Amino acid sequence: MDLTLTETIKQMRVLIAEVHELFLGKEKVRVSEVVDALHEAIVNDYDGSSFPNYKSRWNFTVVEYFKPNQIELIKNPKPNWEPICADIIENLVANTYDFQGRQKRRASTATTSTSATSTTNDMSSEAVPVKQVKLAEIDKDRIKNMYASMDKSKMWKLSTGKLVEEQMQKLALSKDHEHLAHSLVLNVQDHCWQEYFTDSELDEIKYYKAIELPVLPSNVQVLLDDLKTTANSNLYNKVTQEIHASTSDEKWVQDAYNTCFRLIQSGVFPLSSDITEQAIGKRMWSCLDACFDFSNIRCIT
Repeated sequence: MDLTLTETIKQMRVLIAEVHELFLGKEKVRVSEVVDALHEAIVNDYDGSSFPNYKSRWNFTVVEYFKPNQIELIKNPKPNWEPICADIIENLVANTYDFQGRQKRRASTATTSTSATSTTNDMSSEAVPVKQVKLAEIDKDRIKNMYASMDKSKMWKLSTGKLVEEQMQKLALSKDHEHLAHSLVLNVQDHCWQEYFTDSELDEIKYYKAIELPVLPSNVQVLLDDLKTTANSNLYNKVTQEIHASTSDEKWVQDAYNTCFRLIQSGVFPLSSDITEQAIGKRMWSCLDACFDFSNIRCIT
């Protein structure tokens, strides 16, 4: 067992010890009861590893911890990990987790720079460790030339007089790892832009020529509002307990949620370097294809 895994299990044992007193005096305890008591700790301690492996480590450590404590552990019914999955997903989203993962290299540099790239872990205190592509010198030169070739008179000038592309250039050239700015993409939800734009400037960018979406059907809006206010620990059960007609909007919403649950439980995240941008896009957004199944619109992908 490697040192990292050993330290991880030690930390798990410390967390289990904190809830152990809840079961003192009992002859029998269900593993599911222990997992429920550890719910918050398991969510907060998630390290970005394969979820099935993470879950297995917790189950193993709980069983091993209680062995010498003269408490009989009952393994059935099995722990319900769905609420924990839901909370972990929410934490990842709140911490702007890079669900897209390693981006596919651009065709113009694929043959010249791929061999020079390497991956490293971004150990930001605000996010789960995620593998990012480290830029080769040829990539940095390409990015520098791309921004240098821009016509300043055609740049986007905000109401404050600030040029958007100039700020993007500053950020792009400061990064040693792949970032959306290297592809001329500005995601206003990325917290790093707060160092280059004020809140009002980011709002101006966000709402510039924003497309006004149609109002959702009332039945869908009611369902989404209901799910939005549902506690994370109850979300999975709330989504799956209802039976909807296969042609209904509610069934589509239910399937979309279940797809997200499945992605997390199956160990798709964190993404490995051999998963392409197209592949993860297909998995993440397949719900859009099904959205038009019972409409007059034919969706072809």
